[in-house]
Amino acid sequence: MRILPLLLLPPLLLSLSPPAPDLTLLQSGSDCRGLTTPGSARPLTLSAVARIGYGFATFLGGPSPSVSVGLDPRLSGPALARSFASGVVAAGGSVTFVGLSTTPAMFTELPAHDGSVMVTASHLPPAWNGLKFFAARSGAGLDAGEMSRVLSLAPAEPPALPPSFSLPPARSILPRYAALLSRTVRSLLPPSPLPLSGLSLALNAGHGAGGFVAAALAALGAEVHGLHLEPDGEFPAHPANPEHPEAVRSTAAAVLGQGADLGIIFDTDVDRAGFVSSGGEPLNRNRLVALAAAIALRGSPGCAVVTDSVTSNGVRRFIEGRGGEHVRFRKGYKNVIDEAARIDGLNGRACELAIETSGHAAFRSNGWLDDGAHLACLVVAEVKRGGIEGLLEGLEEPAESQEVRLNAGGMEETRGAMRRAERRIRDAVESRGAWTVEPVNHEGVRVAVDEGGGRKGWFLVRESLHEPLVAVMVESDVAGGGGEIARDLLELVFAGEAGDLDLGPLEDLAKVNA
Repeated sequence: MRILPLLLLPPLLLSLSPPAPDLTLLQSGSDCRGLTTPGSARPLTLSAVARIGYGFATFLGGPSPSVSVGLDPRLSGPALARSFASGVVAAGGSVTFVGLSTTPAMFTELPAHDGSVMVTASHLPPAWNGLKFFAARSGAGLDAGEMSRVLSLAPAEPPALPPSFSLPPARSILPRYAALLSRTVRSLLPPSPLPLSGLSLALNAGHGAGGFVAAALAALGAEVHGLHLEPDGEFPAHPANPEHPEAVRSTAAAVLGQGADLGIIFDTDVDRAGFVSSGGEPLNRNRLVALAAAIALRGSPGCAVVTDSVTSNGVRRFIEGRGGEHVRFRKGYKNVIDEAARIDGLNGRACELAIETSGHAAFRSNGWLDDGAHLACLVVAEVKRGGIEGLLEGLEEPAESQEVRLNAGGMEETRGAMRRAERRIRDAVESRGAWTVEPVNHEGVRVAVDEGGGRKGWFLVRESLHEPLVAVMVESDVAGGGGEIARDLLELVFAGEAGDLDLGPLEDLAKVNA
């Protein structure tokens, strides 16, 4: 496993540079993310992380808050974990270090600890890293407001500790977590010493933290063909991202080459998963939402399913056709989870699933924890019971679907471009009968497009959650319709924006079938 000793880390990679004047530059919704390379606009330095550790311990409160710390395989992880721990200790807290872990596994450290933190930047490139937080008093991950509170409690200067300060020896929690996954699978299948006997799986961990799941499934009787199971902080094969084309391609090749029944793809910290069918077809994005919804609706008939804002019209019809209620909400895994938890039980409604199109899936029955390994257990059990093809029966998929991202240069420029885009979209709706603003918009503007013959496409223009980008999602039920929608957007919404936005990706889409 490629996690370098602290003394071998390049000195410029994680220098004790002057503390960032504004830690809010690192906030990314409910967690923190930044670059570990010097001179970046979002510098995640050792000093900054020590300050955040102090703020988190202060946020937890009490005379000596206990915090569990884990990390993914990134090369910067050990030094960042040590600095975070130093901040916790300086604030009067204590630290348990669990070494290599997953974000969902860190949740299981509650309530034995007052809080836990995972040092990870999920699927982002190796130079990125970050922090994800859990608090025992809420039994959940921090929300954006709580994250802001942690940063506001951080001191202006990094806390002083002896240079000899070090992390305690690692106490791995992955064996315990693997046992939990085993119990989940056994609970879903008839009693048997080897309930997955006869099942062939291909599991791609992408050199992230999820390689241990292969052994857990093999211990249940499955034949597991592993891809990139060894943790490696440089991610040499491909990004550990279930949506990355190379991750999907290599997993599909393994499924077809081995005659496997299912392919599983994890992201770096295993809070997301994607799948590949026995025929080599990707089961991600809309297909994954539909698959998880079908599982939820069978266990909780008539329940609500909360998704993010970019799910297709076909997903809505699929959920409603199976007797469920589809609730679209804002992008961001914490946003959809919080909304699902809020509406569950409200006015007699039941909600069983919160899922983001990127693959974050949280079930009420699993404590609203977004856990790629748990989702994998559910899907593997379905395959063992007889297959998943029937679960996706009736899903209508768009003829075309594409998202492009338009660089605005900075966050303030992004907000200005969005304000102009929203105004122009609403002006265009007034003069263009084919466009109708969707009645519910939790972020940006989603517009239904009448494509004739009862076919309906749509587009959504919104601000990116984490970067200075305007994201444009386009779906069409007509071949070539995506390009036509893009051309209309360039003419009616983004005309004159070339000096403020990089319109190249949208212009490329507009050229399709022009």
